[in-house]
Amino acid sequence: MWQNDEQKMGWPARIFLMGGMLIIVTGLFFFIFGPKDPAYDWRRPGAMTEARQVAAEIGGYIVLNKDELVVWPKLVLVYRGLENGRIFIEATQPEMDPDVAYPHRIDPNQAKKGFRLGSRWFLLTSWSRNSVRLKRIQQPW
Repeated sequence: MWQNDEQKMGWPARIFLMGGMLIIVTGLFFFIFGPKDPAYDWRRPGAMTEARQVAAEIGGYIVLNKDELVVWPKLVLVYRGLENGRIFIEATQPEMDPDVAYPHRIDPNQAKKGFRLGSRWFLLTSWSRNSVRLKRIQQPW
């Protein structure tokens, strides 16, 4: 009598476990081999392919024109314009991660006191929709 009850009770548990395993395997298969939408990719494409390269410093000042690349040995900057009243600059560190541009949205009032991009400090001297003029400074403290 007990043996029949145990066998009857075992089938729902087996069906539940097999269904759960099927769902997990299907989910993993979809996660690995499913469609990849680039809009949901967490990394942005590198700034190197999206901008024109120009000289880094002119007379101690750096002029970043919109969508132009400014290259140093350890830092690449691209000015992308204004976004909600903030200056939008992408900084790429080629030695660390050359394919990822780190976005910086900088308040112009704060930038006149100094700000950091990568490992360098800058001071905002002037800005407009199409260009930004920066001065490279030493660390302020």
